[in-house]
Amino acid sequence: MNTGTRISACVLPKVFKESQYFMVDTDGLWEAYLGGFPDDVRQRYNCNTCRKFIRRYGGMVSVDDQGSVHTALWDGNTSLEYHASFQAMKKLVESRKVKGVFATNKVVLGNPEKGGWSHLAVKNFSKRIDVTHRKICETISEKKHNFTTLMEALKLYTLRDVKTALSVVESGSLYRGGVVKDRLEFLQNILERRGGKKWHNFVWKESARLPSEFSKPRASMVGTLLDDVHNGVDWGSIIKKFDAKMAGDEYLRPKAPPKEIHIGAAERIVEDLDIVDSLERRFARVDEVPAIWTPMKEQKGGGVFSSLLDMETRPLFSRNPTKMTWIVFQENFLHKAKSIKVKAPNHGSYFGLTTAVHSNSKPIIRWDKEDARNPLAWYHWVNGASGNQFGLGTNDWSEALKIVESPDDGSQIFFVLKGAKETRQPSLCLFPEILRRELHGVRSVLEAFSNKGKLQGLDDPERACGVSISDEMREMHLEMEVEFADYRQLIILDRWK
Repeated sequence: MNTGTRISACVLPKVFKESQYFMVDTDGLWEAYLGGFPDDVRQRYNCNTCRKFIRRYGGMVSVDDQGSVHTALWDGNTSLEYHASFQAMKKLVESRKVKGVFATNKVVLGNPEKGGWSHLAVKNFSKRIDVTHRKICETISEKKHNFTTLMEALKLYTLRDVKTALSVVESGSLYRGGVVKDRLEFLQNILERRGGKKWHNFVWKESARLPSEFSKPRASMVGTLLDDVHNGVDWGSIIKKFDAKMAGDEYLRPKAPPKEIHIGAAERIVEDLDIVDSLERRFARVDEVPAIWTPMKEQKGGGVFSSLLDMETRPLFSRNPTKMTWIVFQENFLHKAKSIKVKAPNHGSYFGLTTAVHSNSKPIIRWDKEDARNPLAWYHWVNGASGNQFGLGTNDWSEALKIVESPDDGSQIFFVLKGAKETRQPSLCLFPEILRRELHGVRSVLEAFSNKGKLQGLDDPERACGVSISDEMREMHLEMEVEFADYRQLIILDRWK
């Protein structure tokens, strides 16, 4: 029987400083613990409560960026009588492979006091203490499944496959190839470290660190691309197949109406996440949209006849168009522009910006976070739209009220135009690819719900609409009349970079 310890106070500072802990096997730890005490006092520490603590929590470890494991419990400052026991357990724990993630909703791990004796225990400073036991079990199971799925993919694809696919994406040959770039880089980083026990631990760390979709390349367009590269399919066919699957009306879109079981699952998830109000969406207004550029305000003043002076000093206008990329314009000219007018294309990538109806509703958009709110999203019509649909006549010149960068990765630029007003009723525009990952499992239900719903604010005169460009455009031709301090220039954006 344990005669009283103060171990909990000694161990406490070492626990829950990492964002994610893992578990290794605890076989032999109890024996190592007892073996650290002299024979004549060992029985004093032979305690069922402490044995349960060591077998349940003794294998807690963190994993560093090299894949090495570090005990979470057994390297703290402790009294001399426990030093040998702790060092023996530390040596065992840090020699083993990760077997799963650690997660709990307990406030205290172990039982600090029982039967009048003190026992091994630590406090839980985790942010997950308000999560249900069922959710904890689901998290552990999901992370194990993610690891297994990722390891299967890593056995199939080679580093050469991933590097080849990544080079094609970076060349700009694939339509919306940027969607898969971060996942290919994820795989490349792991494959470059392949080999040894530490690699096994590193894969566990990486699969647990990022959203589930990173660990499931074969269930996404990443797998489609890598399968074709691995199987030696010609590049023309690869590009054609990838482009077709990444089309706006195909990518992540459910192919069949939701079944009753999926509807029930969606109801539970929406209730658990408390996002009923979040499913109401409206047009964003011009004044609430964050911008990377707005027109410079004119300094008013002067006498009665100052307008005559303005006529003499109007900036010179160069009618000879200058072609350039968006990146060149953004880096060298955008900050100097006093005003910008855009020539409305007859048919093009017209958009509407959307946001949450209720400002205090929970985030459902993947880049909208509790500590950094940004519920802004957007929509385009699948085959583009006419200027007339957005209230703009063919070849009309419209003043840019704001230039907005897409909040996901900045790969789209929205020119919010004066007079651009959507006239066709959109749906809720809750597309699967913009939703937080917890909702992807019920995306067929959410898209059906979105398609039946209506975006609010179609009659709002301040709704933010206009024309956009993106890094995925194969062909680009956006004419702008840009006013600088002492001249005006006709500029044509003909490509992204």
